[in-house]
Amino acid sequence: MTGQRNTNKSSQSELPAKTDDPLSDPDFSLWSMFHQTRQLMYLVREGELSEYGISTIEASVLFVIKAIEQRGRPATPGEIARWLFRRPHTISQLVNRMEKRGLVTKETLQDTRNSKRIEVTERGAQAYRMSLERRSVHRILSALSDEDRQRLWSCLDKLYKKSSKELGLKYKEVFPRPAAGRP
Repeated sequence: MTGQRNTNKSSQSELPAKTDDPLSDPDFSLWSMFHQTRQLMYLVREGELSEYGISTIEASVLFVIKAIEQRGRPATPGEIARWLFRRPHTISQLVNRMEKRGLVTKETLQDTRNSKRIEVTERGAQAYRMSLERRSVHRILSALSDEDRQRLWSCLDKLYKKSSKELGLKYKEVFPRPAAGRP
């Protein structure tokens, strides 16, 4: 059974045989297709956001700050890092650059020495509002039928849960499952 997926529940943890030809590994081929598709979509979105003077990761940080605030919590670099699955120092460096560009401000939280609340400035709010247009996202996803979208969501949800488990993270639903239909 070399190279074949074993569907026996008792041996699900067994890995497929190694091969020198990555194209003969169906899991790696799927992984590569997923990665390349994600990268292409990212580049299209990056081009759209460049019209507004922000990057994809900056738009993501602005979105996460708003989402955290809507839940009544302070948006700290650590909390932003957890939402974006990034290391805290990476987010701190990004927030510092965003602060220099006037997109966010940092304020020391009461009763703490090091913890900072990150807040969106008016300039950041304007960039955030422009980023909500998401024309490129809608154009790309228009290639999928409503049924395709539901299947894709289901598959991504399974992969999200499995990856969370692999990393020892507690699964939490961040985004509600979309209703059928187009925006």
